[in-house]
Amino acid sequence: MGFDVPVLILAGMQDAFGPMQLAVAGMGALRILFLRQSGAAVLGIASAVFIVVLVALGLMFRLMFLDPFLMLPVFSGRAQWAFLVVGIIALAVGVLFFREWRLLATGAPRRFAAFLPVPRVGKPGALLLSFMLAAGLGVVSNIWPVDYKVLLQAEMAFSSGRMAYSLWAIFVYEIFRHGAVLFVLLFFVLSRRPGNVAFLCRKRPLVSIMASAVYLGIGGVLAFFFYLAILKPWYET
Repeated sequence: MGFDVPVLILAGMQDAFGPMQLAVAGMGALRILFLRQSGAAVLGIASAVFIVVLVALGLMFRLMFLDPFLMLPVFSGRAQWAFLVVGIIALAVGVLFFREWRLLATGAPRRFAAFLPVPRVGKPGALLLSFMLAAGLGVVSNIWPVDYKVLLQAEMAFSSGRMAYSLWAIFVYEIFRHGAVLFVLLFFVLSRRPGNVAFLCRKRPLVSIMASAVYLGIGGVLAFFFYLAILKPWYET
């Protein structure tokens, strides 16, 4: 027998707090900030593409369709370096948000996340950016170990009469596993409301220092896990 869907929901909620999943959410937040001048419709469609690609790749990795890709010589044995690359990016963003907090704390007028370019990107460009970013992050995030119950459910998927149920169960797991990404999207949707805009504008230093703490924490943890993956036998591709 496989595991009930509620069990996989709890597994997804647990895995959503892994450092790699939080890093994906953090990169997704930067993508939204980058596209914030592109219009609500463009941003919404691009965000939907971002989430769909992440979930689709998760399904394919869980069902082992992409295992041959991970076995390629260019990738095999080097996957742990993704922890360091994403960690360094997160640390750099954390430092930039910390610097911005210091500037905003002086009371000087300044756009939030001014260190990010904010071009007006059309729908094709926004979709391409979201697809490419989600594809790269989807591969990287699936390097991270997942709950053993999900692996067992995926192995049972090819048993007689189990495919439909297993696909549904793993899909639900992937949705909850990307809960941090969905939370970031919901936060940005709510932040566009007039009342919330006024509140957040007054709290820009607080938001900046909170963002700095999150990115520095994620980056530090990923750098540490890279160290463990290189020196300890806990991680194998």
